[in-house]
Amino acid sequence: MYWVTHAAVGAVAGSYITAPLAGLAAGGASHAVLDMIPHHDYKSSAAGIVDFLLGAVVLAATAGDGPAWGRTWAVLGAIVPDFEVALSHFGVIDSEGLVFPTHSGLLPHANAPLPWGGLTQLGVLALAYLLLR
Repeated sequence: MYWVTHAAVGAVAGSYITAPLAGLAAGGASHAVLDMIPHHDYKSSAAGIVDFLLGAVVLAATAGDGPAWGRTWAVLGAIVPDFEVALSHFGVIDSEGLVFPTHSGLLPHANAPLPWGGLTQLGVLALAYLLLR
């Protein structure tokens, strides 16, 4: 899934979590679950940069202390696994060396072509937005 989608769902997962480590774990778990839902993954670096910026906006919007601190860590837990994909895309690491379960093949990573894979993401983003309101 796109980074912004992972970030938004991480924010939902961490909405009621105050402990940073619990938020981090919830975000990581949400990443794995989302990767198993059929979705579109972009292939270009330009799309990745735009997605990164949108995800950074979600992270900044959820940053805080107190009750929001667990949510911030959940967003981080949700987006950090895709850093290995980005490093692989740029040739920094070998794609055979990915370790996150849905990236390494331990768990299924479901893909769907556009427009269906994009509509899946829009639906998840809309649901996350409604749950965060």
